Amino acid sequence: MINNEATVEDDSYIVDDTHKVLREKERSTPKFQGNSPQLCFRRYLVDWLALIGEKLHLTHGMVHLGVALMDSVMDKMDFPKQNQLNLMAICCLYVATKVDERDDLIPRVQTLKSIFTNDFEVEDFLEMELNIMSLLEWRLLLPTPVHFIGFYLEYSIDENDKHSGETITHPQKAKMYLRKYTMYFLEVALQNHEFNHYLPSIVTSSAIAASRLCLKITPTWCHSLEWITKYDSQQIEECVDKMIRLYQEDDDRSK
Repeated sequence: MINNEATVEDDSYIVDDTHKVLREKERSTPKFQGNSPQLCFRRYLVDWLALIGEKLHLTHGMVHLGVALMDSVMDKMDFPKQNQLNLMAICCLYVATKVDERDDLIPRVQTLKSIFTNDFEVEDFLEMELNIMSLLEWRLLLPTPVHFIGFYLEYSIDENDKHSGETITHPQKAKMYLRKYTMYFLEVALQNHEFNHYLPSIVTSSAIAASRLCLKITPTWCHSLEWITKYDSQQIEECVDKMIRLYQEDDDRSK
């Protein structure tokens, strides 16, 4: 007989198990090599996939997974021709939607084909899709920083936190602002391949810490975040510093 009386404890066990599986999976994922001759085109490809994702109403998670797949493929294979590189990138996004998206949100190949100026036929998309899956040995559901947001943001404000030295009286509102800043830093990390050398959970943790710094929330790394992430402030310090440096450069350019 099925027990329909699920408890909060049951839910917490499920969440904890899911988090453990993700952490184990990220440690077993092949490390980013960053030795592709086409790495100089990566920033353009990431921005392009983000625009396509926005046009097709895909989630941030899908775009991040598409980019993760693209990085893995670029580590393993060269694409001397720009149009082939573009085809590979968009097919990685397509594979990402099929792996981790609702069926009604998976774009049609014909829709993707319309993005190109008749350079490729439907068969070319299907062939590239198969090549990607084969090249990655069907290991397609790669952990990305977005996978960890839901786990960590829930603990992003501690009861002892201060904002500009004052007690935080509206923690949910503070979490809302933290989420906006965290998503900004994750987009910064997505555009810069140097962050691929960190585990996705480190990147997400660092994005939250960088957000707390920008929002003047102290301490930068609170007890609840250390508990859920299992990272102390020293373990994320290097990644946080890189994010803040890029944030300051971005801020200087906008002045």
